Amino acid sequence: MKSKFFMTALAAAMLFSACSKEEVDNSTTTLTVKVEAAASRAIQAPGTTNPITLANGVIFLLAPDGTVNSATALNPSQVMGSGQVFTGVPSSSRVFIVANAPAAAQTALLAATSFADIQAVTTDALGYQSTLYSNVALSNADGYPAHITIVNPATATVNVSISPVIARLELAGITGGEYTDPANTQNMTRIVGFEVLGVFLDSYFPEFTYTGGGYGTLVEINQTEVANPAVTWTGIQDRPTAPATAWTASGTPPIAIPGAGQVWGYNVPATTLSPLVIAVHIVTYETSTDGGTTWVAGSGSYMGIQYITVSGFNVTIGGNTGLATQFDRGHIYQIPASGLVFTTNNLHETPNPVDVDLTVNVTIQNWTLVPTTTILE
Repeated sequence: MKSKFFMTALAAAMLFSACSKEEVDNSTTTLTVKVEAAASRAIQAPGTTNPITLANGVIFLLAPDGTVNSATALNPSQVMGSGQVFTGVPSSSRVFIVANAPAAAQTALLAATSFADIQAVTTDALGYQSTLYSNVALSNADGYPAHITIVNPATATVNVSISPVIARLELAGITGGEYTDPANTQNMTRIVGFEVLGVFLDSYFPEFTYTGGGYGTLVEINQTEVANPAVTWTGIQDRPTAPATAWTASGTPPIAIPGAGQVWGYNVPATTLSPLVIAVHIVTYETSTDGGTTWVAGSGSYMGIQYITVSGFNVTIGGNTGLATQFDRGHIYQIPASGLVFTTNNLHETPNPVDVDLTVNVTIQNWTLVPTTTILE
């Protein structure tokens, strides 16, 4: 996986450049602002499509050139009901909302004097992992200020659709599977036991913005042996010991889960694709030389740390499945245990080996849940 350097562009500068060419209406109006309901060490309950809690926020009234005319604390009961009312508002104003931002970001946002300042406010992704999916930060769903609608010369309204500024990746479990030798299909192996040493997020932006992007130099594992006790790795991760179940006589595969009804869940800055690296040990397997008719118990094991590298995600949205190219804000990418099935062919002594080919299957949710399956190295 090659290292990348990316700085999020202030794309809205183009928007305001275009707006500045419009004929500006300097008349004033009474504006009613309404919000349309928004549908780490982070072992949590999986996300759902239930509405996200709206606890606090800032309503920005912006001039066409991006200047902040006012920054007012959002009243959740008003904007989700009859609307929050502003008087003496220029008819050419635009509206941008940020909600549920952490205290430090809220302070910085209230001090913003331009839309560029709003875009420049960021939050550390590592420190945001304990935030539950139902309380994440929100902003205008398309990342741009909303135009207002003039009802009559004296009044105007705006209905703002807001969504999470981040994406979320959830892994429900890890399953051992069977491998068939392509050179001789009679020769097979199947995983019968393993323990999870750690789940690590790879290739993510260290910070996220409140317009729905990532900021900074990508944090990348590359070939670092992140689960090795001699290696200090401070990235987004979980280090539980999750024993897998035993392979039963009925053929049920071994599955490791973070806990009953729980997932390994990660709040991920959007606009990049952030795969997973899973470290396992005490891996045992059986072999077959007759195409799986009979198996030789206790035939093999890996006693050292082995890494399973996810190199891609097959995502299902609206009934259509395709290879994801990035994580989109407001989407929960959910990987069931059946979506990450590894074999002896996917185990490597380092993460991100050169000869990789594991794909993971995901499902999405609005939050938009994204069923996801993995592509393993």
